[in-house]
Amino acid sequence: MYTELSFFDMFTKVWKKKFIIAVVLIGSLILSLIYNFLLVEKEYEAKSYVTFVNQSEDAMEVQSYAQLIKSDAILTKVINKLSLNKEFDELEQSIEVNFSGNSNVVQIIVRDVNSVQVVKIANMIAYETGFTVEMAKRSAEISESRKVLNRVNEELELITAQLGQVEGQLQDTPEKLTVKRSLSDDGFMKSLVESRTEEDLTSLLLETEELNPLYVDLKRQESELRISLDKLEAEKAIHERRITNNEEKIVLLQTLGLPETDAGAMALINRFNTTFITPGVSAGVAREDKVLNSVLISMIFTVLACFFVYIRALYVNNYAAKEM
Repeated sequence: MYTELSFFDMFTKVWKKKFIIAVVLIGSLILSLIYNFLLVEKEYEAKSYVTFVNQSEDAMEVQSYAQLIKSDAILTKVINKLSLNKEFDELEQSIEVNFSGNSNVVQIIVRDVNSVQVVKIANMIAYETGFTVEMAKRSAEISESRKVLNRVNEELELITAQLGQVEGQLQDTPEKLTVKRSLSDDGFMKSLVESRTEEDLTSLLLETEELNPLYVDLKRQESELRISLDKLEAEKAIHERRITNNEEKIVLLQTLGLPETDAGAMALINRFNTTFITPGVSAGVAREDKVLNSVLISMIFTVLACFFVYIRALYVNNYAAKEM
């Protein structure tokens, strides 16, 4: 017949085996401490920083840069350039990327058992990221400037056509108009002439020249169109220079490539205005609470030992009940 042990009976059974449980606790703690402090290689960590300067990136854009750091494109280049004896997944797991939502600075932390190599990895990841972002940013600026140029060229064509029409109308429009009116219509002239003659003023005509209102309006339109034309030409020149400048720098980057030395790589990237690299100088021991890890492992083994004692006591109790 199957019987269950009460909590008190269970505690009693486990307490009777307290020596075994204590041995398991102490033994597992000692073994885990030996493993963590003597057998496991010391792990080092190095930090480098990528700052996106003169930019207005929001948190989402900085996050995309952070994801780029652990991408296949970046890490594969790092593995090849440093001749690392690591697989992609292994390198990816050793990298930690941190950034604040209101900051343009991305922190790269790399952990490795080799204190020299870990610094080289952290720095090369930062250099490759800066190099890639620099190329991408300049390509994006070229694309954006070309879109603006298309719009400007369309507006230039439109305004040039409008200016041609206005200039054509100006050629056919006289600047001044000759106006004839009776002398009696002019108050000043009428009073002046009446004081000297008794002749009927209605028969006398006064001929004057006045500016043509249509001509004046056409000249105003011509002036406004020429101002708009000059502004568009200036905007066009700015974006053409921007495209040329970015294309020249992309060619320069592609031609030079990313130097494999720290000094060369940092000098190349920091001469441009998209990213600024702060490389790691030395590695520090990775923070890891080995004592706490050992205690947790020993506690797990102790719980397993108590569970085993309880299961054994339950089995023995039920076996004895069947024999009776």
